[in-house]
Amino acid sequence: MRTSLAGIWPEGVVFAAVIFASTAANCPSFREFFSKCKKDSPSFDGCLVNQLNRVKHCYSHGDTSLGIPSFDPIRYGDAIGEPVTTTMRYGNLFDCKLILPNLTEWAWSNSTYTKVKTDFKRKMVQIYQTVPLKHVKSDVIGSGEILGVPFFHRKGEAVLDMIGVKQKFTIQMQPNGQLKVNLAILSFNDMALASRGLLHDEFVGKCTVLV
Repeated sequence: MRTSLAGIWPEGVVFAAVIFASTAANCPSFREFFSKCKKDSPSFDGCLVNQLNRVKHCYSHGDTSLGIPSFDPIRYGDAIGEPVTTTMRYGNLFDCKLILPNLTEWAWSNSTYTKVKTDFKRKMVQIYQTVPLKHVKSDVIGSGEILGVPFFHRKGEAVLDMIGVKQKFTIQMQPNGQLKVNLAILSFNDMALASRGLLHDEFVGKCTVLV
């Protein structure tokens, strides 16, 4: 199963999660970890995997010396400078749009990093992760049209929990100097979605993948 930038969740929904805490004293600059990886070495990608796993307890702190804020949780709207927007369109028949103004994800400190692929010619890096528990939440603004006629516009909030997730995170530098970020969910074992306000009633859904 593959999707782009998965996730949604609402305030006020109670959820169980494992919280990984660390003190700033245990988190030196990221330079101390990643300076060990040499760009011209054939083991560069493997070195990055090792260091991503070694430093992950510090992701909730970031690195102020490098200007890197905390990214667990990661707030995608802040990271990309605009709300996350996803659309679903079928010709001129229907057009649906979801705007996620404060999409927030908890997963990075709880991940095991399994593979890194760098491509310097394309200025791209791909990071593969396995995540025992992925928690995402956001306010949601939904709208849609059928044959050009608006048929709904609603605001609400949603929360998504995913268990046993495998995902790929791609970062690529664009010609204009901006970063293009894509998150692809490769597989998962279990999922629960709760929403409020988007439908007439509160909604709770669950999906289990049998393997």
